[in-house]
Amino acid sequence: MPYERAYWVPVTVVFVLKPDLGSVFSRALLRAAGTAAGLLAAVAVFAAVPRGWPEVPVLMLLGALLPVLSRRGYGFQTAAITPVILLLSDLGNLEGTELAGQLMADSLIGCALALIVGHALWPGARRTARNAPAAGVGVGPARPVTEPIG
Repeated sequence: MPYERAYWVPVTVVFVLKPDLGSVFSRALLRAAGTAAGLLAAVAVFAAVPRGWPEVPVLMLLGALLPVLSRRGYGFQTAAITPVILLLSDLGNLEGTELAGQLMADSLIGCALALIVGHALWPGARRTARNAPAAGVGVGPARPVTEPIG
């Protein structure tokens, strides 16, 4: 990557893939949309709030929204945490909107990689819970075993 913070690519891949590969496609789309929405919020904060200590109350407000928005789903959770991460990163280096562009590019690359590996190439990744047999459904009432198994 042509810039320092390329670690967002593997971070995004890890968050999108997670241990359960069944919903990689929707999680990648929600991650990209949530990141874009969160970055728009962060850029609005950069435009409206002076850099440095004045950003701290905004960070506190955004931090308070995290549990509320996280309950609404993965896209909302991503949209809530993205401006917090960007504003915290900006407090140390004051890169602002340049950092937002880098984060969006890295997130999109990570989402694309997760879709390619976790959705297109991974065997069975497109299987959903609807296609998987449910435990005990359609088996009928339990009966005692009267014949040897095997």
